[in-house]
Amino acid sequence: MQRTTGVGAVLRRARVALGVSIEEAARDTHIRPEVLEGLEEERFGRFRGAVHVRGLIRTYARYLGLPADRLVEAFQRHVPEADETPQGDETRSYGPPFVDGSGAYYYGINRNKKTLTLDLKQPEGQAALKKLAATADILVENFRPGALAALGLGYDDLAKINPRLIYASFSAFGQDGPRGNYTAYDHVIQANSGIMATTGEIGGRPIKFGSPVIDYATGTTGAFALATALFQRERTGKGQRIDMAMMDVALVMMASHVTEFTRSGHHPEPHGHWQGYASGSCWPTKDGYQIGR
Repeated sequence: MQRTTGVGAVLRRARVALGVSIEEAARDTHIRPEVLEGLEEERFGRFRGAVHVRGLIRTYARYLGLPADRLVEAFQRHVPEADETPQGDETRSYGPPFVDGSGAYYYGINRNKKTLTLDLKQPEGQAALKKLAATADILVENFRPGALAALGLGYDDLAKINPRLIYASFSAFGQDGPRGNYTAYDHVIQANSGIMATTGEIGGRPIKFGSPVIDYATGTTGAFALATALFQRERTGKGQRIDMAMMDVALVMMASHVTEFTRSGHHPEPHGHWQGYASGSCWPTKDGYQIGR
């Protein structure tokens, strides 16, 4: 007989070897018995559609909504996306090219969503958002820090309605601190973090990444934070607030440069294609430039 080597089989064999029942394992791990049973039997389909995400996006910093999109795609859910402006997501107008009246750019950073427009300065709009939050697992927003709290829609307000809610706030510099009320796009964070100062040719001007790498990295990091918060909620039954700052993520991406500076005091400089070791550099050859390997 062929031996099963799937994740579920490994979990089941480990539990049986320890002589632990599903109920005992559930008590020890604080995970519901039906969840553990589903994992062991690899019935992952039962979890599809299990996560309800509400996206509350104010402006075109759409990449910051990607963590919700990624989780939604994995669980095959539709995300009600609440836009502030009457015309909806302004990236619909970014083009050409256009597809079915919306810019291709818009389709590149959105999926599995249903859109509605809410005027959150009006009681009706606030009531609608609270109704959505009452049944949501996750709310993702990228308003200016403090803006939603001023409208009675902050984490503390919505947690009273739904204690299991995971409320993820994406911003430029975080929810507090000296720059907490500043807004910024990807290129501003690339400049502020020092990434642009270390990118480019030797002696040349600072260069921005071709793609909005900080937006994408913040979204990816946010997806990990959301998944972790969901896992913790399985154990505690409680939601939480996630404060995801683009600047924090950018500094993590600059870890090697930051470490060098804090230890030596030397400001990192751009080196173009040349690195401190041959295998990391780009060399001219008869077939064009080649990266060492």
